[in-house]
Amino acid sequence: MIVDEGCLFGVPLGGGKYGVGLAARIGDRGMTLGYFSGQLFDGLPSTAEASFLPHSAIWIALFGDLEIMNGRWPVLGKVAGWDREVWPLPDFGRTADLSGRHFRVSYVGDIKSRPMEIPSSMDDIAGLPEAGAAGAGFVENRLRRLLGV
Repeated sequence: MIVDEGCLFGVPLGGGKYGVGLAARIGDRGMTLGYFSGQLFDGLPSTAEASFLPHSAIWIALFGDLEIMNGRWPVLGKVAGWDREVWPLPDFGRTADLSGRHFRVSYVGDIKSRPMEIPSSMDDIAGLPEAGAAGAGFVENRLRRLLGV
């Protein structure tokens, strides 16, 4: 299954429960920018039930889309009136493990480009989504924790 920008997809969380993500940008090599809803569903929701607005997302992350491609995370459909400007590509924050230095990670144009890392303060990156790519297991575990499953 190929996912397009603006598509909603279900993330199985166990026990018949689902979280929902929206593919806001599609990159190269299986990388997707996702906004994740704060709603927990008993069963796979319809596109209409799953629709949400960007300001209500509980998590924004770059992640590998293998589980969408293999159908384990089902595509629900595309958001009506999809507008990528409404779902912006944010800057991300990163703290280097060994040095403890902080960086603002910015993609120029799209996630297909090579990101720029700008030295920053901890205060400057506070509240930014975490830089780096999440695997499927990490996404599922993070959503379980955020949604209280």
